[in-house]
Amino acid sequence: MNVAVRSHATEIEPRRLRVPPAARQRLALQVGQGLATGEALEASFSYGVSWPALADLLDHFQLDFELESQLLFGAPLFETEVAGARLSFVHARSRDGVAMPLLLLHGYPGTPAEFQHLLEPLGSASAGRNAFHVVCPVLTDASHPRAAAEACAGLMQRLGYERYAVHGSDLGANIALELADLDRAHVAGLHVTALPAYPAPEPDELASLTPHEKSQLSRLTELADELRFGLPTSPIEELAFALGRFEDAEAACANHQLRDTLLTSFTLAWSLGDPNQRRELYRHRLDPAPPSRAPLAVQSFPLDAPILRRFAEREHRVVEWHEHAQGGGAPALEQPELLLESLRRFFAKLR
Repeated sequence: MNVAVRSHATEIEPRRLRVPPAARQRLALQVGQGLATGEALEASFSYGVSWPALADLLDHFQLDFELESQLLFGAPLFETEVAGARLSFVHARSRDGVAMPLLLLHGYPGTPAEFQHLLEPLGSASAGRNAFHVVCPVLTDASHPRAAAEACAGLMQRLGYERYAVHGSDLGANIALELADLDRAHVAGLHVTALPAYPAPEPDELASLTPHEKSQLSRLTELADELRFGLPTSPIEELAFALGRFEDAEAACANHQLRDTLLTSFTLAWSLGDPNQRRELYRHRLDPAPPSRAPLAVQSFPLDAPILRRFAEREHRVVEWHEHAQGGGAPALEQPELLLESLRRFFAKLR
């Protein structure tokens, strides 16, 4: 940190992340009531996930899950006030003197917990010049991706990081793109798994769409309807929605690390945040993004929102594009090694 940040140390306060017992009990009661009324079975159909997988996940949450044992609670957690609002964030500094600051922006329904197992390898001094100082803010209380980006820009400035890299998954990608526009002098590059891009509404451009692009545009229209009318409104629905992001829900639940990370994020989000606020923020998921001049790497996964490449490359400075055969919008959970290596490789070029 620079001298200015040290002189205002009281602005950044260490925080112990605690879920009040009453909040944890209330969440368990909501889940139990949903199981008793058949809500869980209905949610599995509504969000297209395996009923056995969802039932097993809920049973584990009710009977065996111990929140306090999860790694997130060992990460350095802080809180500060940015733009008049309190902002909680994980800040894991590397011991490597040439580490690059990296802002990790989570998606919905998520928290920084989805990145917890990447903190150590990203900051590892053994990675040499590929090590990072990692910052993961909690992005649940903003009213709009632009407001979240403003908070992130203020946070990185307060931490003394004059040049930094940004990764965004799912909703985090929208915030990353807003941030690159808002704080363009300091954002070194973007790495995203989503990139909202659309043809202009003129008849000539719409007529030029290929069959594949028409299919992608149709899917985006379906997703827009889901954002308006189909977002989860209860804890069980949100878990079903989260499982729907995975290629194989049963395999995801059989992976104990992934399962417990998913439940950690779920518990934190519902116990400490406002579900209505998070839902309203996510409704902006498919909003067109401001053009970015920062170097941009795209990792596209088939279960995430489709990206119309031709229009994305027209609007943004795309320097890498990778389309994967499997996976969804949460690679930090589903394919952490792929994400780790992609982040190291891409940002090594921008140091």
